[in-house]
Amino acid sequence: MGLFNRAEARTAGAVGGGLEARVVAIALMSTVVALMAAFSVYQYKNWDADRAELAKDSTQLAQAIGAAAHKGLTSGDAEASMMASRLLDSSGNAVAAAYSDLSGRRVQFGKAAGLAARLNFKGVKSVQTHFRAGGLEVRAPHYVAGRRVGEVVLWVDDREVLMERLSNISIALGLSLLATLGAGLVARRLARTALAPLRALDEAMETVAASRDFSARLPVARDDEVGRLTRSFNRLLGGLQDYDCDLRGAIQEASDACDEAERANRMKSQFLANMGHELRTPLNGVLGMTQALLLDDLSAGQRERVEVILSSGTALLTVLNDVLDLADMDAGTVSIEAAPFELEAVIRQACETAVTLAESKGLELEVEIDATAAGAWIGDATRLRQVLYNLVANALKFTAAGQVQVRAEGEGGLVISVTDSGIGIAPDVLPRLFETFTQGEGEATRRFGGAGLGLSICRRLAGLMGGTLEAQSEVGHGSVFTIWLPLERGAPGAEASAAGTHVADLRVLVAEDNETNQRVVRTVLNALGVDPTVVPDGRAAVEAWGRGDWDLVLMDIQMPVRDGVTATRDIRRIEAEQGLSPTRIVALTANALPAQVSEYEAAGMDGVVPKPIMIDQLHAALVEAFEGKAA
Repeated sequence: MGLFNRAEARTAGAVGGGLEARVVAIALMSTVVALMAAFSVYQYKNWDADRAELAKDSTQLAQAIGAAAHKGLTSGDAEASMMASRLLDSSGNAVAAAYSDLSGRRVQFGKAAGLAARLNFKGVKSVQTHFRAGGLEVRAPHYVAGRRVGEVVLWVDDREVLMERLSNISIALGLSLLATLGAGLVARRLARTALAPLRALDEAMETVAASRDFSARLPVARDDEVGRLTRSFNRLLGGLQDYDCDLRGAIQEASDACDEAERANRMKSQFLANMGHELRTPLNGVLGMTQALLLDDLSAGQRERVEVILSSGTALLTVLNDVLDLADMDAGTVSIEAAPFELEAVIRQACETAVTLAESKGLELEVEIDATAAGAWIGDATRLRQVLYNLVANALKFTAAGQVQVRAEGEGGLVISVTDSGIGIAPDVLPRLFETFTQGEGEATRRFGGAGLGLSICRRLAGLMGGTLEAQSEVGHGSVFTIWLPLERGAPGAEASAAGTHVADLRVLVAEDNETNQRVVRTVLNALGVDPTVVPDGRAAVEAWGRGDWDLVLMDIQMPVRDGVTATRDIRRIEAEQGLSPTRIVALTANALPAQVSEYEAAGMDGVVPKPIMIDQLHAALVEAFEGKAA
C-alpha cells in the first residue's frame, strides 16, 4: 500500500510527464488550429465585405464626378467643374480622378496631379473596379439619355481599409493568445488529474525493476482501464516471481555451457570444413598404387622412395581419420568391441606402421612386453592399435635423438607406457594437452606439425574402453604417456589369424565409376591374389550381380546412372523376392561419417572400406567374405 501511495504522490514522472506534455500539446494545437480557422474565415469575410463596400462607394463617387465633369466640360460651367473637384476632395480615400469625353477632351482633379495625369482611358462600357498595388482603380462610363458620352477614372487609396483590418487582426491575435493560454492551463490540469494513476503505476514499476522484488503488489482502487492495467501488472509480478526462483540457479550454468559449446562448435566446424573428405579421392590413387608397388620386386633405392611416398600419404590419411573419429565420437556412434587378441601382434602392428619414421630420424624404437602382459586379452584390438600408433608416432615426431620405448605390463589390468627422450612439454601446456585442437608450444608446432587431434582422440578412446590415458613430462627430458585398460585375459591362441587365409578363389565384383579408382582397386586386389570384375555404375552392378555367383561386392557410393545405395537396395529386394542367400556387400567410399555409414547399413550393406584404400583393410574385408563363404 505504501509503495502505491508514494508513487501516487509524485507530481511528475517519465510516463506521466511525457503523456501530460502530449495531452497539453494536443489541446493547445487543437485550440490554435480552431481559433486560426475561425479567425481566418471571419477576417476574410470582413475584409471581403470592406473591399466590396469601398468599391461600391467609390463607384458612386466616380459616377457623380463624371456627371459634374461632363457638365463643366461641355457647357463651360466652372461651377460644375468645381463641384467635381469638391466631390473628390470630400472623399477621404479618393486621391485622383480624370474625365474624358468621346472627342478626347480631358479634365483631371485631385492633389496628386502627377497621378491624375497618368490615368488613362480604355473606353469601358460598364463599371469596372480593380484592386491594384497601393489602391483601387474605378472605371465608369458616363451616359446621357442612354448614350455613352465619356469615361471617368478614379484612383482610391485603400490603406484605411488595410489599417482597420490590421487593427482587427491584432485584437483577434491577442484574444486568441489568451484563449490558448487558458486552454493550456485547463488541459494541463485535466492531464495531471487523468494521468496521476499512471504516474503511480510507473513509479511502482520503476521501484520493482530497481529492487527486483517481485513479491510487491499494487492495490486495485479503480474499475477502469487503469484498474485493469494494475491487475495485469500484478499478475505479471506473480509470474516473474515464480520464474525468477527457477531462473536464478540456472543462469550461470547455462551461460557457461553455452559459451563452451559455441567455442567448441566453432573450432570443430572450421576444422572439419578445412579438412574436407574430398582429399580422400586423390589419396586413394596415391596410397593404393604405392602399396601395390611395394609388393613388386624393387631395388633398395626405389623401395626407399616409395616408402617415403607411402609414409607421407599415410600421415595425411591419419589426419583425415582423426577428423572422422572426432565426428564419430561427437555423434556418439563409436562402438567398442570385446574380442580376443594377442597383445604382441597389436603392439608389433602399431610399431611397424611407425618404424619408417624412426629409421629416417635414426631413432631406436624398443618394445618390451612384461611376462604379466604377454599373451591374449579380450578387448578392441583395432582401437588399442590406433591409440598405440598415435602415441608412438607422436613420440617419434617430437624426438630428435635418442629412443622411444614401448613397455607393457599386466598387473591390475593392461598398462602400456610410451616413453621418449624428446623435447618435453611445458607445465602450463600439460593440463590442456588432451583438449581438442590443442598442441604444445607454437615453435614446436611449426617444427613438427600436426592438427592437434591425436591425443584428444586417444584419451577419448581410452575412456570409451573404460580406461585412462595420462601424461608426465619435463621440458628437455622427454615425456611418458601411460594408458591403462581394465581388460580381462583371453585364452591363449584365441585370436583369429588371417595370415594363412587364402582369398585368391574369391569371386569379387567391383562397382566404381572413376577410372583412376578402378585401376587402384584392380591393382590392389591383384596384389592380394584376387582378379575382380569391374563395372562403371550401380545399374551395371545389379545386372552383373544377377548374372554371376559372387562372394563379395565392393560398391562405390557416388556413381552415375544409379548410386551405390540404390543398387544395394535393389539387390537386397531381389534376394528377398527370390529367396536367395544374401551376398556380402561392402561400401567402398570416401564418405564414411557416422550418419552416412548408418545410411549404408540401412540400405543393406555389410561394412565399409574407406578411401583411400589401405591393403590391410581391404584384405580384412576379403577375409570376412572368405569366412562367410566357408561357413
